[in-house]
Formats: sequence, structure tokens, C-alpha cells
Amino acid sequence: MDEIREGAFVVVMFSEAYLKSFNCVYELAGVLNHPDYMKRIFPIVMDETVRGENKYKELANYWEKKKNDTTLIIKQIISEDKTVILPLEKRISLIEEYIRQLQKLAEVTDEINSYSFESLKERSYEPLLSKIKERLNVE
Repeated sequence: MDEIREGAFVVVMFSEAYLKSFNCVYELAGVLNHPDYMKRIFPIVMDETVRGENKYKELANYWEKKKNDTTLIIKQIISEDKTVILPLEKRISLIEEYIRQLQKLAEVTDEINSYSFESLKERSYEPLLSKIKERLNVE
């Protein structure tokens, strides 16, 4: 996952399930955290609902609830052993990072020329292949 976060070129296939998966969101937050993320990312929209007007708010609420649930679990753990709580605290930090990066979601899915999977398939994936060649400086 860390290698994906650091990748020079990252293909992201946006779907409802992707945006609600902790591991996928971990990768995405890392990609969006880089100043040149607009050059590094090639978004493919698998599910048009990710372009919805209220998607940012819905996802922020979803991840805020996950954060609150994890915080509650930490409070319920009766243990002096920090190694038990540490992974949960890290998870909260990562969720907070993602919530901060969510504002970039519309920019990525709307402002970058993101393709639907079907439109890429109809074009024999040429836009994606061209972008990869361009990024790798290959003819």
C-alpha cells in the first residue's frame, strides 16, 4: 500500500466500495497528499455515484462515524498496555487524514478528465495507455 501511495503514476478505480474501504482509502489519501497529485493520478470512475453532488458530505459522514466508532472502542478497552490501543489510534489518524483529503475528491473525479470504465473499454484503453507512455516518456 505504501508503494502505491508513493507511485509516480497511479490508476485509481473509483467506486462506492473503494471509497469505503479502509485500505483503499489509505492508498488514496497518500496519493492525494502529494503536491503533484494531479499529475500522478489517472482516475477511472467505475460507479457514477462517486460524482454525486453530496458525495463529499456523505463520505465525510461515513468516515467520521468510523472514527467515532474506533474512538469508542479505545475507550472501552480497559488496558494499560498501549500496544493494544496503538493500532486503533493510528487508524483514527489515517481516517482523519482521509477526511482532510476528501475535498480533493471532486477535483480528481470531475476536473481531471476522468473516464468511466465503459468509455475506456470502448476506446481500447487508449487514453490510459497514452498517459502511461507520457508519464514514462515512452514513444
